[in-house]
Amino acid sequence: MDLIFFLIEILLGVVAIACLLRFLFQVSRVNPLNMVVASTRRLTDRLLNPFRAVVPSGRFIDTASLLVAWIAMSGRVAMQLLPGYMQLDATQSVSALGFLLTSLGMSLVRLLQYSIWIFIAALVVGVILSWVAPQSTSPYAQLARELPAVLLRPVQRVMPNLGILDFSPMIVLIALFAINSRIIPWLNGLFF
Repeated sequence: MDLIFFLIEILLGVVAIACLLRFLFQVSRVNPLNMVVASTRRLTDRLLNPFRAVVPSGRFIDTASLLVAWIAMSGRVAMQLLPGYMQLDATQSVSALGFLLTSLGMSLVRLLQYSIWIFIAALVVGVILSWVAPQSTSPYAQLARELPAVLLRPVQRVMPNLGILDFSPMIVLIALFAINSRIIPWLNGLFF
């Protein structure tokens, strides 16, 4: 029985990450013809199409993919929290609504945290590739350059142009690590 729960938890995690990636690709305006983006779209289309009939989408915000990522992550978080709630005695009981709200809130925090880690990974890979293979046309290299651009553009508009030196990735990385180490634990404390 534990193996079945483990496999379901893994499946929910994969669905949540795939839908989150699709959402981030659209928000970041990554080239839709990129092989990685097209593969992610094909992988998630059948799952998202029923939700698209009900959930409206904006021009740059794919609300259906964000909703499915949230639902899948909520299921995963609920499966992780369930054993702890089952061990509570009668004096510590938690209502079903409290359990549901905790799962929904913690899943939002996890999606935010996963988004931060995805952007951090893309920034680090993009910086390394700019040193090692600046002219690379690999779909992964293009993705590593295009995905964090949505975070880099506002910083680059404010920072003075220093020629070949671009400190915006370092500033964005510091901000992302600060959010991950300060704000995420605080948000987790709100729900658990």
